[in-house]
Amino acid sequence: APANQPVDAETSQKDQPVIAGETGEILYSCKGTMPQEFRVNGKAKVTTEQDRLIVRSSPSTDYVQQFRLYTGTIVTVLSGPDCTGGTSWWYINVTKGTEVFNPVNNQNYLLPSDSEGWVRGALGEWRNDSEADHLRPVE
Repeated sequence: APANQPVDAETSQKDQPVIAGETGEILYSCKGTMPQEFRVNGKAKVTTEQDRLIVRSSPSTDYVQQFRLYTGTIVTVLSGPDCTGGTSWWYINVTKGTEVFNPVNNQNYLLPSDSEGWVRGALGEWRNDSEADHLRPVE
């Protein structure tokens, strides 16, 4: 379909990741996960209630934790989702100066530069509760 044609949500929820896209394009969460949608280059707020949201180098829990984000932190969604492990993973940017947590030495620090990484957005629909929703669009 041409880039300017609307695409219905059902066909957008692919099993493969949608990488990048034009600014403002809507990205839909993976099939079988809690419904989420973000805009490319749109702002999102960390809403995890369990602990801090882990930012990883790649979209899987097998990858290194770069740092963790506190609830209330505003990030920019760059692309996604990657549907690894029955989860919607979103590729985000966190701006320089944001307070983050380093899980290696258990200390907070301010990001010295803009940083990018992958976060787990929503788990399976069967976990449709507050714990499963880690990231929400900022209106």
